[in-house]
Amino acid sequence: MRTTLLLLLLIVMGCASQTHVKSEPARHKIMKLIPHPGGGVMNAWGLIDEQGRVVVEPHYYEIGPFRDGMAQVKLDDMKTIAFIDINGMVLFTLPKEVTDVGPFSEGLALANVGGKRDEIDGMALKGGKWGYIDKTGRWVIQPQFKLRYTSDYLNDQAEVYTRYLLDSGRFRNGRAAAPVEGGWGFIDRTGKIVIPGPYTQVAGFYAGHAHVVNEHSERISPNSTKQVITLDAVINVDGEIIWQTDWSPWN
Repeated sequence: MRTTLLLLLLIVMGCASQTHVKSEPARHKIMKLIPHPGGGVMNAWGLIDEQGRVVVEPHYYEIGPFRDGMAQVKLDDMKTIAFIDINGMVLFTLPKEVTDVGPFSEGLALANVGGKRDEIDGMALKGGKWGYIDKTGRWVIQPQFKLRYTSDYLNDQAEVYTRYLLDSGRFRNGRAAAPVEGGWGFIDRTGKIVIPGPYTQVAGFYAGHAHVVNEHSERISPNSTKQVITLDAVINVDGEIIWQTDWSPWN
Protein backbone atom coordinates (compact mmCIF):
# COMPACT_ATOMS: atom_id res chain seq x y z
CA MET A 1 0.00 0.00 0.00
CA ARG A 2 2.77 2.42 0.91
CA THR A 3 4.60 1.58 -2.31
CA THR A 4 1.47 2.31 -4.37
CA LEU A 5 0.91 5.68 -2.66
CA LEU A 6 4.55 6.62 -3.17
CA LEU A 7 4.35 5.81 -6.89
CA LEU A 8 1.16 7.86 -7.28
CA LEU A 9 2.79 10.83 -5.51
CA LEU A 10 5.85 10.66 -7.79
CA ILE A 11 3.63 10.52 -10.91
CA VAL A 12 1.63 13.58 -9.79
CA MET A 13 4.81 15.53 -9.00
CA GLY A 14 6.30 14.56 -12.35
CA CYS A 15 3.22 15.75 -14.23
CA ALA A 16 3.23 19.08 -12.34
CA SER A 17 6.91 19.54 -13.15
CA GLN A 18 6.36 18.84 -16.86
CA THR A 19 3.43 21.27 -16.98
CA HIS A 20 5.61 23.99 -15.46
CA VAL A 21 8.42 23.38 -17.96
CA LYS A 22 6.04 23.50 -20.92
CA SER A 23 4.32 26.74 -19.86
CA GLU A 24 7.52 28.65 -19.15
CA PRO A 25 8.77 29.17 -22.75
CA ALA A 26 5.41 30.62 -23.87
CA ARG A 27 5.37 33.16 -21.03
CA HIS A 28 9.06 33.89 -21.61
CA LYS A 29 8.53 34.48 -25.33
CA ILE A 30 5.62 36.88 -24.85
CA MET A 31 7.50 39.01 -22.33
CA LYS A 32 10.69 39.30 -24.38
CA LEU A 33 9.48 40.38 -27.82
CA ILE A 34 11.37 43.51 -28.87
CA PRO A 35 10.51 46.11 -31.58
CA HIS A 36 13.03 45.76 -34.38
CA PRO A 37 13.78 48.16 -37.29
CA GLY A 38 13.95 46.39 -40.63
CA GLY A 39 17.26 46.56 -42.46
CA GLY A 40 16.95 48.28 -45.81
CA VAL A 41 13.23 49.00 -45.39
CA MET A 42 12.49 52.66 -44.76
CA ASN A 43 10.55 53.22 -41.52
CA ALA A 44 9.51 49.56 -41.23
CA TRP A 45 9.39 47.75 -37.90
CA GLY A 46 8.90 44.13 -36.91
CA LEU A 47 9.56 42.02 -33.83
CA ILE A 48 12.45 39.90 -32.64
CA ASP A 49 12.70 37.73 -29.54
CA GLU A 50 15.51 37.99 -26.99
CA GLN A 51 17.72 35.67 -29.08
CA GLY A 52 17.42 38.02 -32.06
CA ARG A 53 15.17 35.73 -34.07
CA VAL A 54 12.62 37.51 -36.25
CA VAL A 55 9.11 36.79 -34.98
CA VAL A 56 7.24 39.35 -37.09
CA GLU A 57 8.75 40.61 -40.34
CA PRO A 58 9.30 44.40 -40.48
CA HIS A 59 6.38 45.98 -42.32
CA TYR A 60 4.81 48.30 -39.73
CA TYR A 61 5.43 52.05 -39.66
CA GLU A 62 5.45 52.04 -35.85
CA ILE A 63 5.22 49.31 -33.22
CA GLY A 64 5.02 49.41 -29.42
CA PRO A 65 5.87 46.96 -26.65
CA PHE A 66 3.68 43.96 -25.87
CA ARG A 67 1.28 44.20 -22.96
CA ASP A 68 -1.24 41.49 -22.17
CA GLY A 69 -0.28 39.59 -25.33
CA MET A 70 -0.93 42.47 -27.73
CA ALA A 71 1.00 45.41 -29.17
CA GLN A 72 -0.06 48.66 -30.79
CA VAL A 73 1.14 49.22 -34.37
CA LYS A 74 0.71 51.85 -37.03
CA LEU A 75 0.07 50.46 -40.49
CA ASP A 76 2.01 51.38 -43.61
CA ASP A 77 -0.33 54.28 -44.43
CA MET A 78 1.34 55.91 -41.37
CA LYS A 79 -2.05 56.83 -39.88
CA THR A 80 -4.15 53.74 -39.11
CA ILE A 81 -3.70 52.28 -35.61
CA ALA A 82 -4.12 48.54 -35.09
CA PHE A 83 -3.29 45.91 -32.47
CA ILE A 84 -1.49 42.64 -33.20
CA ASP A 85 -0.88 39.40 -31.30
CA ILE A 86 2.53 37.75 -30.73
CA ASN A 87 2.36 36.13 -34.18
CA GLY A 88 1.84 39.45 -35.95
CA MET A 89 -1.83 38.78 -36.69
CA VAL A 90 -4.00 41.90 -36.63
CA LEU A 91 -6.55 41.60 -33.80
CA PHE A 92 -8.46 44.77 -34.67
CA THR A 93 -8.01 48.01 -36.61
CA LEU A 94 -9.27 51.37 -35.42
CA PRO A 95 -10.91 54.01 -37.64
CA LYS A 96 -8.53 56.54 -39.21
CA GLU A 97 -9.98 59.37 -37.11
CA VAL A 98 -8.47 57.72 -34.00
CA THR A 99 -5.13 59.52 -33.67
CA ASP A 100 -3.74 58.20 -30.38
CA VAL A 101 -4.25 55.27 -28.01
CA GLY A 102 -2.76 54.86 -24.56
CA PRO A 103 -1.79 51.62 -22.78
CA PHE A 104 -4.50 49.25 -21.59
CA SER A 105 -5.22 49.15 -17.88
CA GLU A 106 -8.02 47.15 -16.29
CA GLY A 107 -9.11 46.20 -19.81
CA LEU A 108 -9.58 49.78 -21.11
CA ALA A 109 -7.37 52.24 -22.97
CA LEU A 110 -7.67 55.96 -23.62
CA ALA A 111 -8.16 56.86 -27.27
CA ASN A 112 -8.30 60.23 -29.02
CA VAL A 113 -10.57 61.08 -31.93
CA GLY A 114 -10.00 64.11 -34.13
CA GLY A 115 -6.75 65.34 -32.56
CA LYS A 116 -3.89 66.55 -34.71
CA ARG A 117 -0.17 66.00 -34.31
CA ASP A 118 2.07 69.02 -34.57
CA GLU A 119 4.18 68.88 -37.73
CA ILE A 120 7.36 69.79 -35.83
CA ASP A 121 6.76 68.21 -32.44
CA GLY A 122 5.09 64.86 -33.10
CA MET A 123 4.40 64.31 -29.39
CA ALA A 124 2.19 67.40 -29.18
CA LEU A 125 -1.38 66.23 -29.80
CA LYS A 126 -3.82 69.10 -30.10
CA GLY A 127 -7.58 69.04 -29.86
CA GLY A 128 -9.94 66.14 -30.35
CA LYS A 129 -11.91 64.23 -27.74
CA TRP A 130 -10.86 61.35 -25.51
CA GLY A 131 -12.77 58.19 -24.70
CA TYR A 132 -12.00 54.55 -23.84
CA ILE A 133 -11.86 51.40 -25.95
CA ASP A 134 -11.80 47.77 -24.83
CA LYS A 135 -9.53 44.97 -26.09
CA THR A 136 -11.73 44.40 -29.14
CA GLY A 137 -11.49 48.05 -30.25
CA ARG A 138 -15.07 48.79 -29.18
CA TRP A 139 -15.88 52.13 -27.58
CA VAL A 140 -16.88 51.54 -23.96
CA ILE A 141 -16.81 55.23 -23.02
CA GLN A 142 -17.57 57.41 -26.02
CA PRO A 143 -15.11 60.23 -26.86
CA GLN A 144 -16.25 63.20 -24.80
CA PHE A 145 -13.36 64.54 -22.71
CA LYS A 146 -11.32 67.52 -23.87
CA LEU A 147 -8.00 68.74 -22.54
CA ARG A 148 -8.12 72.34 -21.40
CA TYR A 149 -5.01 74.43 -21.92
CA THR A 150 -4.09 77.59 -20.04
CA SER A 151 -2.75 79.16 -23.24
CA ASP A 152 -3.38 78.76 -26.94
CA TYR A 153 -2.16 75.25 -27.70
CA LEU A 154 1.52 75.74 -26.97
CA ASN A 155 3.44 72.70 -28.21
CA ASP A 156 5.20 72.04 -24.92
CA GLN A 157 1.95 72.35 -23.00
CA ALA A 158 0.07 70.10 -25.44
CA GLU A 159 2.75 67.42 -25.04
CA VAL A 160 2.83 67.70 -21.25
CA TYR A 161 -0.96 67.61 -20.94
CA THR A 162 -1.24 64.62 -23.28
CA ARG A 163 1.38 62.63 -21.39
CA TYR A 164 -0.25 63.63 -18.10
CA LEU A 165 -3.66 62.39 -19.25
CA LEU A 166 -2.26 59.13 -20.68
CA ASP A 167 -0.70 58.38 -17.28
CA SER A 168 -3.31 59.61 -14.79
CA GLY A 169 -6.16 58.66 -17.12
CA ARG A 170 -5.38 54.95 -16.87
CA PHE A 171 -7.96 52.99 -14.91
CA ARG A 172 -6.76 51.86 -11.51
CA ASN A 173 -9.07 50.67 -8.73
CA GLY A 174 -11.98 51.37 -11.09
CA ARG A 175 -11.16 55.10 -11.31
CA ALA A 176 -9.44 57.23 -13.94
CA ALA A 177 -8.58 60.93 -13.99
CA ALA A 178 -10.49 63.05 -16.49
CA PRO A 179 -10.57 66.75 -17.38
CA VAL A 180 -13.63 68.44 -15.88
CA GLU A 181 -14.81 72.03 -15.67
CA GLY A 182 -12.21 73.92 -13.66
CA GLY A 183 -9.55 71.21 -13.50
CA TRP A 184 -9.46 67.45 -12.98
CA GLY A 185 -11.78 64.87 -11.49
CA PHE A 186 -12.26 61.09 -11.64
CA ILE A 187 -14.63 58.88 -13.63
CA ASP A 188 -15.76 55.27 -13.21
CA ARG A 189 -15.78 52.56 -15.91
CA THR A 190 -19.05 53.86 -17.37
CA GLY A 191 -17.62 57.35 -17.90
CA LYS A 192 -19.64 58.86 -15.07
CA ILE A 193 -17.88 61.56 -13.05
CA VAL A 194 -17.82 60.10 -9.54
CA ILE A 195 -15.24 62.44 -7.95
CA PRO A 196 -15.89 65.89 -9.44
CA GLY A 197 -13.06 67.79 -7.76
CA PRO A 198 -12.09 69.99 -9.43
CA TYR A 199 -8.39 69.55 -8.63
CA THR A 200 -5.42 71.41 -10.08
CA GLN A 201 -3.35 68.21 -10.28
CA VAL A 202 -4.11 64.54 -9.71
CA ALA A 203 -2.23 61.26 -9.70
CA GLY A 204 -3.76 57.93 -10.64
CA PHE A 205 -5.13 55.68 -7.92
CA TYR A 206 -2.89 53.10 -6.29
CA ALA A 207 -4.01 50.64 -3.61
CA GLY A 208 -7.30 52.52 -3.29
CA HIS A 209 -5.83 56.00 -2.80
CA ALA A 210 -4.83 58.96 -4.95
CA HIS A 211 -2.84 62.14 -4.37
CA VAL A 212 -4.61 65.36 -5.39
CA VAL A 213 -3.55 69.00 -5.33
CA ASN A 214 -5.70 72.08 -5.38
CA GLU A 215 -4.67 75.72 -5.55
CA HIS A 216 -6.72 78.82 -4.90
CA SER A 217 -6.07 82.47 -4.13
CA GLU A 218 -7.43 84.27 -1.08
CA ARG A 219 -6.75 87.32 1.06
CA ILE A 220 -5.48 86.62 4.55
CA SER A 221 -6.74 90.03 5.65
CA PRO A 222 -8.87 92.75 3.98
CA ASN A 223 -5.82 94.90 3.14
CA SER A 224 -3.44 92.11 2.08
CA THR A 225 -2.67 90.94 -1.42
CA LYS A 226 -4.05 87.60 -2.57
CA GLN A 227 -1.95 84.57 -1.70
CA VAL A 228 -1.91 81.21 -3.42
CA ILE A 229 -2.99 78.50 -1.00
CA THR A 230 -2.07 74.94 -1.98
CA LEU A 231 -4.03 72.00 -0.65
CA ASP A 232 -2.28 68.63 -0.71
CA ALA A 233 -4.56 65.70 0.02
CA VAL A 234 -4.96 61.95 -0.27
CA ILE A 235 -8.42 60.69 -1.18
CA ASN A 236 -10.04 57.25 -1.39
CA VAL A 237 -12.09 55.86 -4.29
CA ASP A 238 -15.20 57.61 -2.95
CA GLY A 239 -13.45 60.99 -3.01
CA GLU A 240 -13.25 61.21 0.78
CA ILE A 241 -10.19 63.02 2.11
CA ILE A 242 -8.20 60.79 4.45
CA TRP A 243 -5.23 63.14 4.83
CA GLN A 244 -4.58 66.77 3.93
CA THR A 245 -2.39 69.77 4.55
CA ASP A 246 -2.41 73.27 3.14
CA TRP A 247 0.42 75.74 2.75
CA SER A 248 1.30 79.06 1.22
CA PRO A 249 4.71 80.26 -0.03
CA TRP A 250 4.20 83.29 2.23
CA ASN A 251 3.93 81.24 5.41
